[in-house]
Amino acid sequence: MTKEFKPKDIPIAHICIDEKFIDCAIHIFESINGIKNTFYCYTTQPLHFIKNKKEVKTYNDKKKLIEQINTCNYTIIFLHGRILPYPLLYRIKEQSTLVWLSWGFDLYNNNQIKLLNDRLININLYKPITRSTLLKPKMLLRFAIEIARKIKNEKLIYAKKFYKRVDYISTVLPEEYEFIKEKCEKFSIKNFEFKYLIEEDIPKDIQNHNKEIKNILIGNSGSESNNHLDILYALHTIDTSKRKIIIPINYAGKMSYVKEIKKTAHQLGINNITYLERFIPYEEYARLLNSCSIAIFGHIRQQALGNIYMLLQRGVKIFLYRDSFVYKSLKKVGYKIYSIEDMTGQSLNEPLSMQDCQNNLNLYRKFANFPSYLQNLSKEIHDIVCAKSNHISSSKCR
Repeated sequence: MTKEFKPKDIPIAHICIDEKFIDCAIHIFESINGIKNTFYCYTTQPLHFIKNKKEVKTYNDKKKLIEQINTCNYTIIFLHGRILPYPLLYRIKEQSTLVWLSWGFDLYNNNQIKLLNDRLININLYKPITRSTLLKPKMLLRFAIEIARKIKNEKLIYAKKFYKRVDYISTVLPEEYEFIKEKCEKFSIKNFEFKYLIEEDIPKDIQNHNKEIKNILIGNSGSESNNHLDILYALHTIDTSKRKIIIPINYAGKMSYVKEIKKTAHQLGINNITYLERFIPYEEYARLLNSCSIAIFGHIRQQALGNIYMLLQRGVKIFLYRDSFVYKSLKKVGYKIYSIEDMTGQSLNEPLSMQDCQNNLNLYRKFANFPSYLQNLSKEIHDIVCAKSNHISSSKCR
């Protein structure tokens, strides 16, 4: 059913790229009464991931996209990921409240390879073996080329100006926001709670709990931040020969690093690996996850959380590094998960108990309550509008 707009509906703009999350965002915001949404998508190609095309205006020129937004009187502008250069985002007019919905990649710098310092969270992203590989001359050259391009295109002097321009920020994990507040002096960006939550029917009980040991999933993409190489070294002393190891490399990976993954696995004699090298439909990916009883994620930063939640619902046993933001957050909430540091043949051969599976499912059901989430999000938006109105009123009285 088409949503009908009223003259008093709050005008809201969204800046995005053609990504898998955006259809989810469109559904969420279109489910909220009292607002009128316009999605502006920067892309140089026909839309591929976004299926709800009628809700989206596409631009192949970043500057014109921002100029068009600035001609309109939007009350709130949502930035889905920091996906445009700092100088352009800094130019978004002050009259609109700017809410940055961070995705993770746009928050973190790696402080082991100190080439840039333009982001809010500086931590060690790479484990020793992956780090030593990335420090090889050929790999370092690629990093240097990327950094040179960023410096040229983004004019990093505008990074601090952009942060001053942002009114609200949404971090995927509450621990990220608290970390930024603690580490960044004079940090004044207010917190905004948002999640790309899919409206779905979540079963109350674990379906078809299977004690059988099945496949092992490693990571969610070909990105170096998965620390694949360290995980492969941790696995090579454990007998996994009777099981299939699945490694997705169809997303976000550089060819030079993907070659290192395959080379390392071959050198270690791990020959039971299936590399997922092409994009597959969601239904097929869900079947692939159902074939796994173990999943190992080597990220230190917040990453792959959507995949992790899907696996927790399915009773899959999750392994993460102890210094991972996701490990700390899920442990704090009460999820039954495990550390890669404690990974042994025995722990890989023991699936989650029915009790632990049900505990994880119950926690996810509480987290993913869609009606409750919409109610809270609607209140957040209207609170911003009220605060803005009060500020304008008080300014007029001075």
